[in-house]
Amino acid sequence: MYSVIVPTMWKTKDLFLGFLNDLVKEEMVGEVIIIDNAPELKVTDPILDDPKVLVFEFGQNVFVYPALNFGIRQSNFDNICLLNDDLVFDTKAFAKIAPYLSIEGTGYVGIAPGVRDQPPMRDESIDIVEWTGQDTWGYGCLMFFNKQHCPVFPDELLVFYGDNYVFDYALSKGKKNYFVSNMRFFTPYHATSSDREIVGDIYLRDQAAFFQLRESLQIDGPRFRVG
Repeated sequence: MYSVIVPTMWKTKDLFLGFLNDLVKEEMVGEVIIIDNAPELKVTDPILDDPKVLVFEFGQNVFVYPALNFGIRQSNFDNICLLNDDLVFDTKAFAKIAPYLSIEGTGYVGIAPGVRDQPPMRDESIDIVEWTGQDTWGYGCLMFFNKQHCPVFPDELLVFYGDNYVFDYALSKGKKNYFVSNMRFFTPYHATSSDREIVGDIYLRDQAAFFQLRESLQIDGPRFRVG
């Protein structure tokens, strides 16, 4: 069973609420934890009252990684899915990924959209492919891991580079990271993080914090596209 954790500013409300119905119907999803970072919008929908759905709000935007860390702490299942609220995907991926998450040597499994040198889209049958140095653009939009084997995000990061750090952290501990590729999905990308009114100058702040944090990992070369 999985805990799915989603911070949201409701920028793609209809897309997310539609997919939330699919998540609730998925038998491998035990709960969906939503952190409402825009409570002033007072979004309502019958699916938000489903017993599988837990909505938390703090009266303000607590930003992405603090929200995800809170959701992980609240979660009732060891298998975690971190989902951007502007992405929908083939829920058969839950069953495909689960065996990998039971292995202590697994770090993270993240989406490969099929760009650059990533595994290509072929027939949407869903492949799990070990990362061996390929470009990881898009990885943080959808990530899976076992919370008993992997760390939460550093407190220094708010919106950007948290996925970069934990990916590299797993490598520094000798773990293997994987792509979930050749999977049907849709996203407009960056529906919230591209909004300057929301993120302001956080990108540069988080970038500086990430490079400082990463120095302690003592691994060779950049693992993520930076910029």
